[in-house]
Amino acid sequence: MQLTSSISFSKLSTRFLFVTLTLLATACAREGATATAPRRCIEGWPQPRIVEPLEPLDNGAPSLLWRKSVPASGYAPETVLTAERLALVSVNTLWIVDLNGDPVENFVDMNSIGGGFEAGLTADADGNFYFASSSVFSFTKDGALRWKHGFGRNLDRNNETVYASRLLLSPDNVLYVAASDGYLYAIAANSGKQVWKERIGLTAGQARRLRGGAGDTLFVDLDAHSAPNGKSYYWSNVDTSGRHVFRIVFSQIGIADYWGYEADGVAYIRSAMLDECGNQKWSHPADIDGGWNVFLTDGQARTYVGITSLDGRAVYERFDKDGTHIDTLTRADRNAYVRAIGADGTLYGTQWEQDGESPGQVYATAYTPELSELWRIPLGGDYKSLSVNLGPTGIYYLTVDFMDETVIFAIQTNSPGPMNTPGALRYFNNRRTGWLE
Repeated sequence: MQLTSSISFSKLSTRFLFVTLTLLATACAREGATATAPRRCIEGWPQPRIVEPLEPLDNGAPSLLWRKSVPASGYAPETVLTAERLALVSVNTLWIVDLNGDPVENFVDMNSIGGGFEAGLTADADGNFYFASSSVFSFTKDGALRWKHGFGRNLDRNNETVYASRLLLSPDNVLYVAASDGYLYAIAANSGKQVWKERIGLTAGQARRLRGGAGDTLFVDLDAHSAPNGKSYYWSNVDTSGRHVFRIVFSQIGIADYWGYEADGVAYIRSAMLDECGNQKWSHPADIDGGWNVFLTDGQARTYVGITSLDGRAVYERFDKDGTHIDTLTRADRNAYVRAIGADGTLYGTQWEQDGESPGQVYATAYTPELSELWRIPLGGDYKSLSVNLGPTGIYYLTVDFMDETVIFAIQTNSPGPMNTPGALRYFNNRRTGWLE
């Protein structure tokens, strides 16, 4: 069986454990959280942009170009792609490889034993990497250290060393990160100098999680913080009592996910579409329960909200740029996930299959905008996590952490890179900036 909980919830025990931990986090008070200002809307919210699909490249039938094993395992399920490099994180180690999958450099943070929920990794437009571990480090494309910015004393009693959440990188080149010292930091990406820091405390004794940024605002869990000074303010009208928002991402409208228990004891996922003023535009029907979500935006500013139901069906709700529900797309095959949208409109994803008690099989897949399958290429057996990137020459990169090795796959496709929209990939782009532009 597939073991990952961040990519699939095929195992119910993993699913319910995650839900339980999430609800416990909600119930715990945030230590030292800042007071919030009166409610307001997000300012500087980007306007929707319509992008016509590009003509596909003439690369022939999709094919596997190469597969390369990467030393070590336990990789965080996200990778960063720049014009010349691919980078990924394994516990306390940053690995940089070239676009053929060959090693360039690696860096081990000897002051960290790992921690946090997601990889603290992003890159700027010039190809410099930023890695958050026991400190925030910046490296050139070749792995040379540019600067280092430290944190304060660790407050998480379950970790020996201070650690950070995932990084956000704004369009004005400012990094944002929350650490287990209880502070939210803004750091100038070009110099490593601190712009400000704001005390936000911990959640359930752990470092708080950054969800995304848009306009003048970044989100820590559900809390909105002003990007210029870090101060928090009220934003949403949605009632979150008894539930925990575990991800907020954006297309042209906000999307919030909620976990909650119904009277029958079953955990349901709730997806709410919010505008820049926190007003709910739509919420997912209560009669469809699910275990994993994806949020992508195509060239027509349509947002795909994907929920995998307990019986394994992939259900995708589509919305227009104003948040109006368009239709519901469903694939009957199990664990089919859309992970990227190509510039020609092709949807790219993965599917994991298992027949009875036999070992599972994961495939790279491609679909039409209406979720009809175009092709699939087998990658291997049971895995723990994976991530994808889509390069400008049509190469679909998949980094898969299998049970016994981590492998980077390169598949030649005909898409001329990802769709030029804020949301063609998870965290918006190949550099994983996490900021809507």
